[in-house]
Amino acid sequence: TIPSGEQSTRTAIAQWVLEGDESLVARPQNFQSVFRFMNMKNTTGVPLLPGTINLFAQSDYIGRFTSPFLVRPDEEFEMPFGVDDGIEIKREINDRLNSVDGAKLAHSETVTITLVNKSGIDRTVELEEALLTSNDSRVKIDFKSIFPKPIETDRENKAKWQVMLKPSDKETVSISYKIEYPRSIQLSGL
Repeated sequence: TIPSGEQSTRTAIAQWVLEGDESLVARPQNFQSVFRFMNMKNTTGVPLLPGTINLFAQSDYIGRFTSPFLVRPDEEFEMPFGVDDGIEIKREINDRLNSVDGAKLAHSETVTITLVNKSGIDRTVELEEALLTSNDSRVKIDFKSIFPKPIETDRENKAKWQVMLKPSDKETVSISYKIEYPRSIQLSGL
């Protein structure tokens, strides 16, 4: 029951338990954390309206998510479930070198991404890293090595790996490159 009067009142309308398949995604250029997502199906028989959703994993409160979309009955959708503390991730830049050769500048470095499984179960992490690209033909980018090779590189030059980790496993992805460009160009972010 909701009391009458002019004061606003919040009340729960419904509560559902939805099963889902977990996926782990890491984008270490943005955040050095691994994020959990649940791929679920709306089995409630009613549409899930846009709005605030309280998220629980079993009895643990994960947080709130404001859904901007309507999910129809039997429609599949993805829901963020926060940071997974069972996977440690670290992105480092090593072997950075700047050089000058006449009218050309060069910059080279190695990006190393290390993932460690600190949980007691096998985990698979989808790792994404945007590779450098240029629309200017005067800027030459040479990828010296990418190890291991990504399983996919999309149109925006974002590379993806499926990193499989057993308990206590440590895996490393390494990307080495060199950029050459004329002194007349100013590149930001190097």
